[in-house]
Amino acid sequence: MVRANDNAEKNNRETGKNTAESLSLTRQSNDATIRSVEATEQQYRTLASVLRAWLSLTRIDGWDFAQDKPGRRRVLVTFTNTGYSPALHIHAHGSMKLATDIEALAEDPETCADIHDPISTEAVGAGGTLKFEVLGLQLTTNDKAAMARGEVFVYIYGHVDYDDVFGMRRRSSYAAMYEIDGGHWSAAAKFNALT
Repeated sequence: MVRANDNAEKNNRETGKNTAESLSLTRQSNDATIRSVEATEQQYRTLASVLRAWLSLTRIDGWDFAQDKPGRRRVLVTFTNTGYSPALHIHAHGSMKLATDIEALAEDPETCADIHDPISTEAVGAGGTLKFEVLGLQLTTNDKAAMARGEVFVYIYGHVDYDDVFGMRRRSSYAAMYEIDGGHWSAAAKFNALT
């Protein structure tokens, strides 16, 4: 009986040791699996960042301050997909505003969607362009004089929303100021961002 008890205790110790070793191996295997999944997720994020679509503002044409005529003029905004895959389900809009500085755009109670009919398109492939028109301002003589004195500026601003092929919704915001001296648009100090 004593021998049977000793054997049982020995078996229990060995079983406990085997169980502990088995649990340790399972824990190590789980940790390795978690590290592998984390590495795979990181590789996916890197790949998605490299291969995704990037819609970037490349050009703004139209609306010459010196040649402004009565009636509303339209400004052509061009975005280029500088990424390596298509931008999908695109929704773009923008507006023009006469303001004292760039901060006034952030305080604007009207969103672009309230004052401009957005354009939508299904896709723009890698290297392709998206062109859309923004309604121009009709300036008064007083507005033009204030612009010439540098008291107010004309800004064009808005954003382009799109999906990348990895299923993420993206937004490119843009803002540019009209330069009277050169008769062209230049990037504003704020609100230009790719996400």
